[in-house]
Amino acid sequence: MSKKQQLLGALALTTLVTVGQINPAHAAAPSYTFDQNTSCGTWCYHDPNYTKLTDGTVGNRGWAYNEGKEWAGWLGVPSVNITFQFASAMNFSSVSVGSTQDNLGDVVLPSFDLWAYVGSSWVHQATISNPASSSNDASPYDSGPHAFYTFTGLSVTADQLRITATPGVPGSWMFVDEVTFNATPVPEPTTWAMLLAGLGLVAGARRRSRR
Repeated sequence: MSKKQQLLGALALTTLVTVGQINPAHAAAPSYTFDQNTSCGTWCYHDPNYTKLTDGTVGNRGWAYNEGKEWAGWLGVPSVNITFQFASAMNFSSVSVGSTQDNLGDVVLPSFDLWAYVGSSWVHQATISNPASSSNDASPYDSGPHAFYTFTGLSVTADQLRITATPGVPGSWMFVDEVTFNATPVPEPTTWAMLLAGLGLVAGARRRSRR
């Protein structure tokens, strides 16, 4: 086998490993936007640089434990759409959203809907329903980790996802923290072409060496 064939074969194998590798989309954080302005109360729960939800810094179950610094928060909105834009299409198997509640008269756990931008429209994928219940209550200064609510069993390919958060009690506060994605990249057509060409050269060289 020539050095060129060996090089192409190695490239093909490297490409194969890359194609099969699981690279969480969260590692290359997507950009995102809100369609509702964040709110202020005891403190302000803004996200001016659009980084709070994907920076890997997980807040506490008690939203007030660190003066609410990790949370993006909204008061009195009917719902908020959080739209994530990825650098390229990804295959998503699950998506997790962090949130919390202190009581039904203040900060209430929202329900979540997941959408994917497919073709030229938003297509609904799944719902996580969190009916208003005092069983979700926690001290606003609880130092433990907050809960994550996970859309599982997905088989979604898209470069944009949207999470719609709807407050459990109309007019209440709702908070969102980290959003994480279990996903693998969709290989570009040129990647597949390189892989197939390299594997073809390797197979051809092996046949010639047998002869």
